[in-house]
Amino acid sequence: MLALAAFMVLWTAYEIVAHGAGDVHNDMAEAYAWGQELQFGYFKHPPFWAWVTFAWFQIFPVSDWSAYVFSAVNSALGIYFVSRCAAYFLADRRAQQLAALLLILIPAYTFLAMKMNANTILLSVWPAIAWTFLAVMQQPRAPVALLLGLLASCALLSKYNSAIFLLCIFIAGCVHPAARRFWLSRMPLLVVAGGLPLVALHGWWLWNNDFLPFHYLVGLRNSGTTGAALRGINFLGAEALYASPAILALVALGPWTGMRRKRFALTRMNCVLLSLALGPPLLTALAGAALGTRTPALWGLQNLFLVPVLAMGFFHFADIELLQSRARAVIFAFLLGAVAASPAVAWAKFRYGDRSAVDPRSELTRQLTKWWHAEFGMPLRLVGGDENYALAATFYSPDHPSYYINGDRRLTPWITDARLRQSGALLICNEIDEVCEDEARRVSADVGDKKTISVVKEFLGEIGQNRKFSFYVIPPVRNKTDEMKHW
Repeated sequence: MLALAAFMVLWTAYEIVAHGAGDVHNDMAEAYAWGQELQFGYFKHPPFWAWVTFAWFQIFPVSDWSAYVFSAVNSALGIYFVSRCAAYFLADRRAQQLAALLLILIPAYTFLAMKMNANTILLSVWPAIAWTFLAVMQQPRAPVALLLGLLASCALLSKYNSAIFLLCIFIAGCVHPAARRFWLSRMPLLVVAGGLPLVALHGWWLWNNDFLPFHYLVGLRNSGTTGAALRGINFLGAEALYASPAILALVALGPWTGMRRKRFALTRMNCVLLSLALGPPLLTALAGAALGTRTPALWGLQNLFLVPVLAMGFFHFADIELLQSRARAVIFAFLLGAVAASPAVAWAKFRYGDRSAVDPRSELTRQLTKWWHAEFGMPLRLVGGDENYALAATFYSPDHPSYYINGDRRLTPWITDARLRQSGALLICNEIDEVCEDEARRVSADVGDKKTISVVKEFLGEIGQNRKFSFYVIPPVRNKTDEMKHW
């Protein structure tokens, strides 16, 4: 637990400093914007990750540092649950802890995890499912079975590709030593009972909203099975590269700890481990090839959580305590090195024009919010236009307006015509984005007008590029109860 606490502190410090020039990742802003509305589904993805984001920011302030703490906690929870899973496959407690800590060397739990989206939430949810599955198989208990069903529904309500992992859980349940006892008991019915309510609510939402996420998925299809097959191979190669730092560290430290290869017997429990560790990436690649869909490696970050446990099963270590101490030293040298390098990372990202560092999203939001307050004397309720800047406005404006997609009202159904007329809206466009400009003009043609603004971002004495933006105003209906008398 102390090691996990140290990881959270050090990696949060790295993220705060390394991203000091920029703002939170667009995915984090999107999770916040969607979470504000508390729907049973959204046009891209199911809703669970947005719900979790909403809950977090009900407790913690809406700020960069709390967003980075949120992401670090998510990674740390995943690592903790892996340590609990490892107890079912590795006899030595020190080996269990080491297998979990090796995940820190995998970019999925550090560099790639510092945002909240439908993929990163699974870094903690999938290991939690695996742990409850292993627990209920070993000792059938009704509360654990219900919890397994609930967690499984949370995974499906985060991203639909969790169905692949649940298939792997089913396969593991069939080869587990206690399979017969489990399947002939009431436990499977309790698992279904635990997950059915959330899945049913989301199914009801899908039915009433034209199955919008599936239209989004269809849009990700690529033509040509051959190309999809090659992308599946690339996906597996990228997954192997992501896992390689943990495996290489284990192999590099082995000679000093009496490491030797041992026979990996195909016992039933080892078959369970193979199903959970290798099944998700293999089936994801196969499904992508079969369906002709894109399979970016970033969509498979959650696949790797049991790979270090599997790797340790192939070796015997004469001095596991020495291995653990040296591995901890390597891990914390990596974390401290990252923290030490973070100011240089922040400067380089700003100096060389990394979009995450130079886009003036929070600065533009502050200026536009200030303008709206001065012009109308009431809170800014709705923002739209360019996705990156509108989502950032929901996060950085003190009014935390709702996000409005003005191209297709079905995509943000919480914005009705009556609400748009009553609250007004601010539609933000980069001046070089003609598509955004055309759509904003169409929406605000009868009641709004166009204005321009220039924003310059500064960091550590460096002056960024002068960026020009257009914003279109749909004036609100003035209401005395909404007027901000303190201005």
